[in-house]
Amino acid sequence: MLRTTLDHQLAALRAAVLDTGALVTDALTRASEALLRGDHALAAGVIAADDTIDRAALRVEELGEQVIALQQPVPLGPAEIGERSSERALSISYYRAV
Repeated sequence: MLRTTLDHQLAALRAAVLDTGALVTDALTRASEALLRGDHALAAGVIAADDTIDRAALRVEELGEQVIALQQPVPLGPAEIGERSSERALSISYYRAV
């Protein structure tokens, strides 16, 4: 179940990156056209669309942070550390006994 969640999160992140990239590509194309044509209205449209790109980039950051935060190991308390240490000791002892 955890892997499925990660897969969905990564798919959403990938889609957001691709969407943002498409917005940036479009803006660069329109900005180049505005520069070559001396089209002030087209340039103004590129500037106006910058907020949309900024929001899309922020969404990519948020999704990336969520993926990282949710995939980090959870800190263990003393009881869990003791349990793991005990299991490790048992594994070592078993290995030596065989």
